[in-house]
Amino acid sequence: MIKNLEALLAFQPVRFVLIGIVNTIIDFSILNSLVVGADMEKIRANIISTTFAMSFSFWANRRLVFRSKKDNSHSEAVLFLVGTLFGLYFIQSVVIFVFADWWTGPLQKLWTISELVDRELFITNSAKVIATITTMFWNFWFYKYVVFRDGKEVEA
Repeated sequence: MIKNLEALLAFQPVRFVLIGIVNTIIDFSILNSLVVGADMEKIRANIISTTFAMSFSFWANRRLVFRSKKDNSHSEAVLFLVGTLFGLYFIQSVVIFVFADWWTGPLQKLWTISELVDRELFITNSAKVIATITTMFWNFWFYKYVVFRDGKEVEA
């Protein structure tokens, strides 16, 4: 069993997804606390929540996912920041706007099936899920082929 887990964790996309799950928990927890608890507008709350998640993400992706061996991480940090900011603030904001404010039909139909939660909260979180998945594909590609491309993996 442990050998199977080790073999699974040796696979880079699996490590990326696991770190992504932790980032998503951080992101959604803060987003919902701000939208529900502080009655903050969803785009502003999204920017704040993704900023906190991004701080953890750089360290985790650099050390645990891509296992960069560069001594100087400044160039990686700048590229990571540029790619991540584009994904989080542009791609996610556009996707959230499209599904939560502009093309709400599909999510409203889903909400009608499960009217157990607040409509606005359901639509905001559903749009965030779609935005998160979209950004996940962007991030893996950008980190693998742009940010951490120069180094071979080393042991974590």
